Amino acid sequence: MLVTPADVPDVDGAYETLPAAKAVAPTLRHLFVDGGYEGDWAAWAAEEHQVTVEVVRRPPGTRGFVVQARRWVVERTFAWFGRNRRLSRDVELYERTTETLIYIASCHLLLKRLNPAT
Repeated sequence: MLVTPADVPDVDGAYETLPAAKAVAPTLRHLFVDGGYEGDWAAWAAEEHQVTVEVVRRPPGTRGFVVQARRWVVERTFAWFGRNRRLSRDVELYERTTETLIYIASCHLLLKRLNPAT
């Protein structure tokens, strides 16, 4: 996992994040992204890392709140992290600290799922 500073645009951070993700999960083959990633980045991901990129778009002709396919997975994950007090606010000085806290929250979540009685 790679955490970038808040002042780095999403697409710029994705150029760093995808190689890091491929190093950890070399079998990564398909990504769901929003409209901000289509274009040069999607072509780069396909060419350099052999990853297909599927852009999740809002259904045409809709207004207001609409549930988008696969978007809920990301939102649910952020909600799980938000249940941890240190991750409910973004106040850490170093992104390495936030990254470590995300690892701890993920371990906690997995351990609770392995033994739900506690």
